[in-house]
Amino acid sequence: MKKANIILAAAIIFLNGGAASIANAASIHNQLSNYAEIIGKASACGINTQVASRAVGRWLGNKASSGSIDLSKLLAKYINDVKTSAAKQLKNKSTCSSAISSFNSTAWP
Repeated sequence: MKKANIILAAAIIFLNGGAASIANAASIHNQLSNYAEIIGKASACGINTQVASRAVGRWLGNKASSGSIDLSKLLAKYINDVKTSAAKQLKNKSTCSSAISSFNSTAWP
């Protein structure tokens, strides 16, 4: 597990008084980061990502309602990750076919 993921998982557990397991928190973080990267890249390539973004939002809301995560902190990270991925993709438009393929093949929550 990457060091940043471990730190984030520990922070989530600390903020929730130990309600989430490290594995669960890291899994949520990893899934959210993957969704953010795919959506950010596809968006930069001109794909309408609204339906996928709503699906991720519902999924994250469901995770938060269980009390296992801090929604506001992860939502802020998600938005930042989408922006970062979009900015990187804009610098390398030649890879849009790969980004679009990845977006279209993703099983959204």
